[in-house]
Amino acid sequence: DQVSIAAINSPASLTLSGDAKRLEEIAAQLEAKGVFNSFLRVELAYHSPIMESLKDELLQSLSALRPKSPAIPLYSSVTGQIVNEASYDTEYWYQNIRQPVRFAKAIENLNKDGHKLFLEVGSHPVLFTDIKQCMLQNKVRGGSVLTSLRRKQPEIATLLEAFGSFYTLGYPIDWKNFYAKGGHYVKLPTYPWQRETHWNETEEALFDHLGDPNDHPLLGHRLTAPNPCWESTLNQNYLPYLKEHCIQETVVLPGAAYVEVGLAIHQAFYENKPCTLEKLTFHQALLIHPSDEPILRLNYDEAKREYSVYSRSRDDNNWTHHAIGTLSLVPLGDAVRANLGKFRGRCQKMVDAKTLYTQLEKRGLQYGPYFQGIHKLWLGTDEVLAQIEGYEGLATEHESYRIHPTLLDISFQSLIALLDDDDANVYVPVSILKLKFRASPTRQFWSYGCLTNRSAGFIDADIILCDDEGNVLVEVNGLRCQALTAAKVEELEYLEPWFYKVLWEQTQPVDMAKTEKTGSWLLFMDQGGIGEKLAEQLLAHDVGTVIQVRPGSQFQQQDKTHFLIRRDSKPDMALLMETVEVGTCQRVVYLWGLDAVTCDDDPTGLAESFVCLHFIQALLQADKSHPPRFFLVTRGAQPVLDSEPFALAQVPIVGIGRVAATEEPSYRCTLVDIDPDGSVDSIPLLARELLANSPEQELALRGNERYVYRLVRESVETLALEANQQTQLSVSTEHPFELEIGTPGILDELRFRETQRREPGPREVEIKIHASAISTQDVLTVNKRLPNKVLETSGYGDSLGMEAAGRIVRVGEGVKDYRVGDAIVALLRGSLRTYVTLPIDALFSVQKWAHINYE
Repeated sequence: DQVSIAAINSPASLTLSGDAKRLEEIAAQLEAKGVFNSFLRVELAYHSPIMESLKDELLQSLSALRPKSPAIPLYSSVTGQIVNEASYDTEYWYQNIRQPVRFAKAIENLNKDGHKLFLEVGSHPVLFTDIKQCMLQNKVRGGSVLTSLRRKQPEIATLLEAFGSFYTLGYPIDWKNFYAKGGHYVKLPTYPWQRETHWNETEEALFDHLGDPNDHPLLGHRLTAPNPCWESTLNQNYLPYLKEHCIQETVVLPGAAYVEVGLAIHQAFYENKPCTLEKLTFHQALLIHPSDEPILRLNYDEAKREYSVYSRSRDDNNWTHHAIGTLSLVPLGDAVRANLGKFRGRCQKMVDAKTLYTQLEKRGLQYGPYFQGIHKLWLGTDEVLAQIEGYEGLATEHESYRIHPTLLDISFQSLIALLDDDDANVYVPVSILKLKFRASPTRQFWSYGCLTNRSAGFIDADIILCDDEGNVLVEVNGLRCQALTAAKVEELEYLEPWFYKVLWEQTQPVDMAKTEKTGSWLLFMDQGGIGEKLAEQLLAHDVGTVIQVRPGSQFQQQDKTHFLIRRDSKPDMALLMETVEVGTCQRVVYLWGLDAVTCDDDPTGLAESFVCLHFIQALLQADKSHPPRFFLVTRGAQPVLDSEPFALAQVPIVGIGRVAATEEPSYRCTLVDIDPDGSVDSIPLLARELLANSPEQELALRGNERYVYRLVRESVETLALEANQQTQLSVSTEHPFELEIGTPGILDELRFRETQRREPGPREVEIKIHASAISTQDVLTVNKRLPNKVLETSGYGDSLGMEAAGRIVRVGEGVKDYRVGDAIVALLRGSLRTYVTLPIDALFSVQKWAHINYE
């Protein structure tokens, strides 16, 4: 008679009202049971027996009220039901102050009637979380709760944000209340009827029998595909100059053709304008057999402005990558004029063109009339000036190209005249740093070349093409030509600046003088005890409030600092962020990843990866006004030291964290990998790291040592040696591994993969395998020769290994028939591994006789 239920706001929120002394007794009992509770600051105990003394006076004061039926659907928090008639009499208003507030019941009925969008009107959201919990309990999908105002936030902006949310959720807004004057009606112009004749034929069919006269000779026909791509055929009848470009008696597509392809793609997208090609690399020469007509495929990535050239034989489906380049959209600027007289003054030595081509043929460069276009040539010190006249037959096909491949190739040829007489190598272009195209050269033009670097097997040069007036048409910067017999050492030197590797560098522990000791902390507690010890360390450093979150069967707030949520529930994770007001947190520490272990049902750790992803998504969708720094803690997920166990199931968390750090840098996502041996020695060091405002994004703690992630330059030769090294796994090693199928059907592709040992659960044992048999079924499984029905009914599935001999190394709770150290011979699913943990009910075994070895 002294305490009543005052309000039922949600499944997790109940308010009591009544005598203060009795409430204090109830609070003490709840505290003893670990149930969170707190007193509300009110002046009068509404909804309690105290209100009964006011009944007569209240009924008399309200006797003149004449209620009416509501015009808008109205749900009462007194009854929890929809109001269908004029029931707001004096008795109703007395029940309003005496009986419990049935807010949760009202929300339940609203949800049942299809209502799932709520707007809380007030100076600050009070029932926001309660409504969320109710909809979660009522299993409402797509529910939303909006607020009209929030403390310490701009009022107009908050209101407009609510209206915007209404609109995006599909609810109509009466815009006349915003724009009373409305807009001005504008009548669209009429469109005249246009009569055209259209033949009912697909583009593909039309192209098959007519072709397209506007197609570029090399670019060919644009294909119907999501990304821009073209395809053409290298037919020597349509492209007669191809057969006249031979290197060591083999027809080779000129490197200049890859330049023309880039210019043609630029023209297709940006019209016939000046342009720049950058970072052209010729990976592999395209050899054309006399009886073949290779298919050329050109791909263009509009986002990267990068084009690639591929080819395949007419009778082969395998594509070969030949070249890659980038289109630059930076304007070229004003026209440039070269001083031909100055070039001629520095190049005094004249070389006979016929003699030059004779020398080129001796080098292995067999050029036909299309490519013998050097009319006159003069040499200077590392400089060459050539007067070029293209083949007469170009007059009919020249206009289809921006730079005809024969003309650009001829300008490349002039550089060979600068080589020493004792250098008999065949040089071919392999890359161009930058090519600026201003206008197409005619059949007659000038080419000026200047060597910028010589090395064993390589020459670098710049080339300018200009007309008789000196107007620069094309500039080639950073042309690199390679001797076909060039030493690989020079190639490695060229690639040297581009290769890096990552390593873990040991550093001093973080300076505690830079730690921050204010603000609340949110810890996602693991099940191994690391979180509990870490919380003790943090509280010892007086960080303030430490909120602890553990997995549970449903969302539950146990007290102000302890929560239970469902591990795999996105709604629970989002509700948690709202309830704790994560925007006020100083740090968020995610330790749940420590519980991820490799198992047969989830060998790659995807389940735990999704849990971590839901955590990050909920954190990023919460209040972003003051984003907290958050830490993802793993154990053994980073290969820091040699020969240490590797937590494969936790590795995906590292990748997710790196993406989060890149996409949301304001949250300063930090990856911390602790000692994989499970030692607690690194916990104080972990606490110091969390407290300090260190700029590091990735670090590892091993015992009392601290390592940071670094990117360092490495030689190509060293990386190549490391890539070719193979690590042999020994059966005697303590590292667990298993045999897995690489490429189905190829026995040579079988490989060993490191795994993670799993601690036995109740009625489970762990066996260390010393020897395992290979059966005919294993061979058939690798070759995919077993029918699915056999795999499903055999009990072994597609795992490798069925029989093994080993020793029991660990037993779980409730195991009586096996002891640690027992040597057994057993039928085991997936026995081609070093360790296996399985239920004793699935274990068929006998004791191994002592006088028989494991093999």
